[in-house]
Amino acid sequence: IFVFQVPHITAMCKKLDNCARDKEYQAIFDEILDNSQEIINEEKKINNIQDLTKQKTDLENIVKRLESIPDDVKIYPESQTQLVQYKTNIDNIEQRLAKENSAIELFKQLETNINNLKEQTTQANSISKYQNLKTEWENLQTKLNEFEEDLLIISQVSNGIKECRENIEKIDGNIKILQAQAEAQRARIAAQKAEAEKQRMAASQKSSSQPVTNSSQPSPKPISNTNHSPTPTTRKSYGSQKSNPPVSHNTPPSPPPQKNVSRRGSFW
Repeated sequence: IFVFQVPHITAMCKKLDNCARDKEYQAIFDEILDNSQEIINEEKKINNIQDLTKQKTDLENIVKRLESIPDDVKIYPESQTQLVQYKTNIDNIEQRLAKENSAIELFKQLETNINNLKEQTTQANSISKYQNLKTEWENLQTKLNEFEEDLLIISQVSNGIKECRENIEKIDGNIKILQAQAEAQRARIAAQKAEAEKQRMAASQKSSSQPVTNSSQPSPKPISNTNHSPTPTTRKSYGSQKSNPPVSHNTPPSPPPQKNVSRRGSFW
């Protein structure tokens, strides 16, 4: 009877399966399993990097407790199996944390680009600027679409993608407005040119249909004589001044007047 009650006689305890030490560590092991299951179930509630980090820390504590189980108790082999499994879980969490942190850093950079592009889009005022900004928004959206769906920051990434689409649509609308304004401006300029040409043609036709006045008639050409003598210049009379008659160079000069000579036998 005394032998059956001695807890530290290993061979006897294992043979009769009533060792108090085995029961003690069995209870410890069962508690560890319960705690680990709760930790694993919490994975569904992980929403951010802090939750994932906490899960890793809790599993590390489970591993430490499993490692404390001695190798001479009955539950030891099973504890080692669970130990390997939890260490694998921790490795997976570490890999996920690395991926999450990398994604967070990349998203921060893209988020900075989003804010810069928003400001540039607000200040844009030409079609060329809008087209360049649209290309940048599209490239940014492409990068955001490359994020995996199971990331903890996927909701933030989705918001970034939505913002890219909204700004692209906004840019398309602004480009259409500027194009319409440019087309309207070209139409106004064309109409102004057509009106100016119409007025010019009307003025030209009006000028050609009016009779020619004396002031607009050209001076008559002088009539040349057969002797090619110079044409006398006719002077206009001003006031009481009389105009001299033209002198013809073709007429011989008049003889001088004769003196009154008394003839013989005349009374004069």
